[in-house]
Amino acid sequence: MSPCQNGRCQAAEGEVGFMCVCDPGYSGPRCQVRVSPCDGDPCQSRGTCTAVNHTFHCQCHAWWEGVCC
Repeated sequence: MSPCQNGRCQAAEGEVGFMCVCDPGYSGPRCQVRVSPCDGDPCQSRGTCTAVNHTFHCQCHAWWEGVCC
């Protein structure tokens, strides 16, 4: 069984002896944390972010437009 929950295990030097290469949408030392595409505020607080199929969509507030408002 792989120690990486949502990714693949890769040999590495050091105390642990392995590292995890996470699948898209996951992070953490063992790829155990689900990451939202809206993390990091891609709409720059000028719109509402909605996660859509591992990416995001911004619904821009008035006076703002574009992919990231």
